[in-house]
Amino acid sequence: MSPVLIVTMLAMLLGTQPITTDLYLPALPGLATELGSPMTRTQLTLSALLFAFGISQLFLGPVADRFAGTNNRTSAATAATWNATLAASAHGGQRGGRGS
Repeated sequence: MSPVLIVTMLAMLLGTQPITTDLYLPALPGLATELGSPMTRTQLTLSALLFAFGISQLFLGPVADRFAGTNNRTSAATAATWNATLAASAHGGQRGGRGS
């Protein structure tokens, strides 16, 4: 793999967490309104997001280093796409929002 490709992939992976946070913060008030939840409880979801990023780097980093020669990038991208598709197609939990 060329060094330029490796640097580009690393930059994209490292940029995921800040972009996620920047997209998530403006949505917090709307999320609290839609779910009928107090803002303090809704802000805990941001803490959970940051915690999940930290834990995944702590535990999945060594796993990725161990299996670096295998096809783990393709498997991870496939799993992320599958999970995003499942999350987008979820229907449960709406209470008095736009959907009802």
